Parts: sequence; structure tokens; C-alpha cells
Amino acid sequence: MAFKKGQSGNPKGRPKGKANKTTGTIKDFIANVIDDNREQIKADIAGLEPKERLQFLERLMPYVVPKTESNKTEISFERMSDGDINTLASNLLNSINDENNT
Repeated sequence: MAFKKGQSGNPKGRPKGKANKTTGTIKDFIANVIDDNREQIKADIAGLEPKERLQFLERLMPYVVPKTESNKTEISFERMSDGDINTLASNLLNSINDENNT
């Protein structure tokens, strides 16, 4: 007999969203290895060629800097009045000028 979606045979099992023990143990181990070898890691990075150093840092960035999502906006100018288009253009130009003056 199959379980319903979201249910299992063990209602007192691991709560939804909680990491399992193995994952936590591995994360702790990796963090400890990095902490214990910081100076060696820095020396190894410094010993890389500039291009390799940038590639290494680029690969680490997703773990430190949140990934931004692309926002796509579509504007239907055919459905806008001339006044709305003029206001939009004026606001965009003002925004660009403000950024250039900062």
C-alpha cells in the first residue's frame, strides 16, 4: 500500500525541514577542516596564478553571496497613452541622471 503524499510510515520521524544527522556531521567536519587549515589554504590561494585565483574565488562565491534572480519586465507600449510613455521616459532619465551624479 502506497503512502499519501506528505505522509510516511513513521509519523514521529524527522520533522520537515530539519537536516539529517549525517548531513550535519559532514558539514561540521568540513568546517573544522577549513578552520584548522586556514593559513595553508590562504598560502595555497596566494600561490595560484591570477587567473586561477579568480576562478577559485568565483567558485566559492555561490556559498557566500546570495544568487540574484533576473527580473524580466515586459511593457506594452501599444496599450500606454502618450502621457504615460512620456512620464515613464522622464522617470527613467531622471533615475539615470541621479545615479550618474552620485
